[in-house]
Amino acid sequence: MMRCWVRLGGGELELPTAVKWKFCYGTDTPCDSFFLRCLWERGQEKALSAACRFFAEWEGERVFTGVVDEYAVLCGKDGLYLELSGRGMAALLLDNEVLPAEYQRATRADIVARHVSPYGVEAVGGEEQETRREVLRRDMERLEQMVGYCKTDGCLRGWLLDYFGEARAAQCGSCGNCRSAFVERDITIPAQKILSAVARVEKKYRSGLGLTAIIQLLRGSRNRRVLQLGLDKLPTYGALADTDQRTVRSYVDHLLSEGFLELVGEEYPVLRLTSRAGAVLFHGRTVSLRERAQAPEPTRSSRRTSVPPSVPPEDATLLAALKGLRAQFAQEEDVPAYIVFSNAALADMAAKAPRTMEEFLAVSGVGQIKAQRYGEEFLAVIAEYRAENG
Repeated sequence: MMRCWVRLGGGELELPTAVKWKFCYGTDTPCDSFFLRCLWERGQEKALSAACRFFAEWEGERVFTGVVDEYAVLCGKDGLYLELSGRGMAALLLDNEVLPAEYQRATRADIVARHVSPYGVEAVGGEEQETRREVLRRDMERLEQMVGYCKTDGCLRGWLLDYFGEARAAQCGSCGNCRSAFVERDITIPAQKILSAVARVEKKYRSGLGLTAIIQLLRGSRNRRVLQLGLDKLPTYGALADTDQRTVRSYVDHLLSEGFLELVGEEYPVLRLTSRAGAVLFHGRTVSLRERAQAPEPTRSSRRTSVPPSVPPEDATLLAALKGLRAQFAQEEDVPAYIVFSNAALADMAAKAPRTMEEFLAVSGVGQIKAQRYGEEFLAVIAEYRAENG
């Protein structure tokens, strides 16, 4: 069972049972976020305005800790709803925007007592601590090299040989990059917008802001933190509002790799302009992004309904009906379709065509929670198919 609460100035307020929730962990920017909807009684939202922390547990296990950015009380068919949304603590750490007193008060002794000693690790000092810093520095360098390998458009085999100091040809001719076609795309305009945004942030905030905050600024986010910082007053606010978040991130990564931007700071890095940025902003230098060419769209004649090999032709109609019901649930819950049931689960469901809840639980990928949430509707579709097809 899901239990959620918020921490107020003088205590905690437990929230009513959630009717809808969504937790995102480490998949995009910001790195973690949450959304919650629960039934509500008018008047209680006044106390909620003092809330700063959000907590969620599933069957007694903590599944999310975060900060409430926005909340609203809405009227629905079942009465009033409270909707909360915000970010997790990791997002705040990455943004270099950790302000709560509980982080500012923490001493080294507190950290050792709460997060080191309980795991049997002994605190170290002086020389040993410096040694560990050096190990951390080397590990970060290795991580950056791994990220570079994932992002390079050059020869992958050559990249590995360079890493180990081996001689190599310009191209191996057999790796995925060498065998792929690439195209050059001019991204000078979005690059200028990004560099201009970083320049204006540097002027307004000498300490700078993290990559996440810059992307939110460019995309015109209404995030509470963005508004508190006054980023919506900058001329570059929303300059890339028509560009999706993943693409903006790829532009920033490219500017970093080309040396127009840099991340400064070890623990909480912030984006800074380099001396090379001026050439793009003021002297007409263009910026190109080399991308893998998109595969051509399949012709109409080549498009066929996809049916998993394990599903016999006579079950294809049932499988299509099950996929249609899955799509309805996914739309209602605002989640990807595979979160409801995977294609493999639906294929097994179509093949077994269960009649009872017990048989439904025997389908691959179906557990107690999903059976309770979706079982009756899927069994009804299967029963209707049986009645029509004997």
